[in-house]
Amino acid sequence: MKKIIFILIVVSFLEASHENMGGTPVAQALSLSYVAMAHGTGAIPFNPAGLPLGDRMEALTYYRILYGGLGERFASYGLYVKYGNIGIGIEEKGAMLEGDYEGKYDEGLYSLSGGYPLSSNFLAGLNLNLYKFQDPRFGTSYSFGADVGLLATITKVFRVGAFYRNITLSRIRGDKLPSYLDAGISMHSGNFSSTSLTFHMSPDYGPGVALGEQISLLKGLLILRGGIYSEEDLKKFSFGIGIHKAGFHFDYAVISTEGLPLSHSFGILYRR
Repeated sequence: MKKIIFILIVVSFLEASHENMGGTPVAQALSLSYVAMAHGTGAIPFNPAGLPLGDRMEALTYYRILYGGLGERFASYGLYVKYGNIGIGIEEKGAMLEGDYEGKYDEGLYSLSGGYPLSSNFLAGLNLNLYKFQDPRFGTSYSFGADVGLLATITKVFRVGAFYRNITLSRIRGDKLPSYLDAGISMHSGNFSSTSLTFHMSPDYGPGVALGEQISLLKGLLILRGGIYSEEDLKKFSFGIGIHKAGFHFDYAVISTEGLPLSHSFGILYRR
């Protein structure tokens, strides 16, 4: 019974409804400091303005084990596909509970996304979202919402980005869905390294700051990533590795959240 209560506390407070859905290994390894670095399919959950920056066709899938699973199936997975400037995203996060609350707890976020070049250096993006919430006691509910993003290339070295999640202030079962603003900058040193800094502003939590670093080795075959996220009562550290070869990218990230077991994220990206 104590285990069930603990899982519900984690679900209810640390992973509030539809919070932190984007579990892509690259973004997780950078501690979600991704708003100005977003591109291709990985841009859908973090800044859809970056969709046009990827290859013409991309497909990305990931699986993420949240907090070591907490002894249950507490995990998330996602699938993102893009063609040209249009993409779709499918994300699920849930757990199988036992005891008094036996059954499936599940959150879904399904997005139709587009990125649009407003000029040679300025991009805008939009997500149209369908939210799903399911629990053993009250069944399944749905809601609609939208996100917007902007991305600008200042020089060959610097990019700035902004992303407003749930600009429609949507609710599900009367409860607010996550609404926040991410704003940041990224610095790119040729094909060798990238540094990203993101400020996270939410009306429900204190302000947070994320810093990420990515280094390319062996002519891009091996990628090393690391990051840190700090909020008033929350600190996260992350590390990741990527192996890129012949259109396939295999990525892994491990995330350390203060006071909780490690989370792991695995992903495969195909480009052509």
